[in-house]
Order: sequence, then structure tokens, then C-alpha cells
Amino acid sequence: FKVSPNARAIEGLYYPINPRQQVGYFLERVMAVQKLWFEGARLARKDLLGDDVRYYLPVSDTLYQSAETGLISLTRTTDPLAGKVVHANNRVLKPVSPLVVYSQLGILLLWGLFIATSLIFFPVWLVWRMRGKIPPGPAIRIRLWPLLASVSVVAIVGLFMLGMNDVFVRLGSPTAFSIGIMVASLAYAVFVVMGIHTAYWHRNTAMNRGAWWHSSLASLVHVIVLFYLLYHGVIGLRTWA
Repeated sequence: FKVSPNARAIEGLYYPINPRQQVGYFLERVMAVQKLWFEGARLARKDLLGDDVRYYLPVSDTLYQSAETGLISLTRTTDPLAGKVVHANNRVLKPVSPLVVYSQLGILLLWGLFIATSLIFFPVWLVWRMRGKIPPGPAIRIRLWPLLASVSVVAIVGLFMLGMNDVFVRLGSPTAFSIGIMVASLAYAVFVVMGIHTAYWHRNTAMNRGAWWHSSLASLVHVIVLFYLLYHGVIGLRTWA
């Protein structure tokens, strides 16, 4: 069976545009990217970060039937608002550039790395400060702001996890969990802005250059993530609204 070039045009990377829950779309937008490609005459689909592969057989240039059920379960069409999209069961997918996908994943990886290292380095910096190896002033603040930003992220994640144990009660109304998420997200924005400002303003301060570069790069990555979170309405999020 020969697949037409038009049927093969579906190959590529896609991100979902109909989130299951709007509040978590900022993560789904990055983590739920789908990959479509042909293996011989079969169209394969999987989560870019997953292992489960589903197969389809093209029946026209835009319709594909499930290799498992024989039913038409994947279509390529043009949405009047979103443009070219793919409907896969209950998912609506939009094409995305590999550069965008892998850049986002790279930033996410760096973000997690800087959060982890900021928390790991904290006790080391604390000991150095107690021994007088870190002078007071900018050398402390340059380290402090990205650390506090990282603590805010951990607090948000922790509150979400606790809130999901009873989501409608804990996150569906103003509670310690939902208000805590809102406050922690706003605090994150403040700490990020203070971090990048301090790192730049005191870039010539006398301190360990390795620590300066670590804190400055951490603040820069936090800024990139902050803009992304602002765009998706996560900063100041009111889960009960």
C-alpha cells in the first residue's frame, strides 16, 4: 500500500489546544506534545515524552483509521480559528516547530536544575556565611533572590499536591491551600524580578564568580519562565475563581 504525499503531510510535532483542565494547560502545553510519523504505510502517534505508540492506516489524504479498531479516529482539517489541526479521539492538536518544542523542554530542564541546585547550595552558603566567607550585602542578595524564587516554586507544587487530595474543597474555594498558591505565585514574580535586577545591578560586586554566574543564570531562566507563566495566567492564580 503506497501512502500519498498529502497523507504523509501530517507528520510532525503537535501540541494540544483543548486542555482537559485550563489551570494545568501551561504544563500540558510543554509536556503533552505529540509526535506523528509514518512507519511504512502506518501512521504512528505517541507522546513525545512517552513510550505508548498508537497506529493508524490512511484511508484518504485527511482520514486515518485506527489499526486496532478499524474506526476513523484521526483526522486532519482546518479550524476557522486555530488553522491547521489534527483531531485525535478527543484531542485537538496543532502543529508546532521542533525548535519551539525542544527549546521549551530545554528551558524546563534548566529551570528544574537551577531550582534543585539553589536548594542544594543553600546549606553550603549558610555555612560559608557563618564562617565569614560570604560578606554581607550584594553577595548575599544575589544568592538569596533565586533561592527564594525556587522555594516559592516548591511551595506552589506542594500546595497543589495537597489541594488535589480534596480538590473541590481545598482548591474550589478560598482556603489556606488556594490562597497559599496565589500568594506564592505572586511572591515568585517578586523574587524573580528582584533576582535579575540585583544580579545585573551588582554584576561587578566582589564575590565568588562561580556563585555569581550560577545565581545570575538561575535568575535569567526564572525570568523566562515568569513571562511564560504570566502569559498563561498562573501568576496570581485564583483556583476558586
